[in-house]
Amino acid sequence: MNELTFDYDALPKKDIQFVKQTTREVNLLLERSTGDIIAIGQKLIEMKNRLGHGHWRSWLLTQWPLDISLANRWMNVARKCGQFPHLKSPARPSTCWRPIRRRTPCGTNMSAESRPDNRP
Repeated sequence: MNELTFDYDALPKKDIQFVKQTTREVNLLLERSTGDIIAIGQKLIEMKNRLGHGHWRSWLLTQWPLDISLANRWMNVARKCGQFPHLKSPARPSTCWRPIRRRTPCGTNMSAESRPDNRP
């Protein structure tokens, strides 16, 4: 596998430690967020199975505070990555996002005003 590397030596010396530390912090936050997204996706799957046809969409429209497509993406992440509960988190969180990125960039946060249906 061809791993990409970042040339920290190309940075000004005063920035190298900051960039390395911030990179570690961002990656840690990403791992924690991925775990939370998997857990939320699993809860949404349980809710969908419990509510069944007819009630699931109504629940999403009235109770889910984010865009419906985000709920579907998080459920897909849970299906793909949640199948390994013995692991604290996937080896690389990006492996959970790959199938989703093709359709829509992850992390897009639509405000209530920008949603097509203008729901809260």
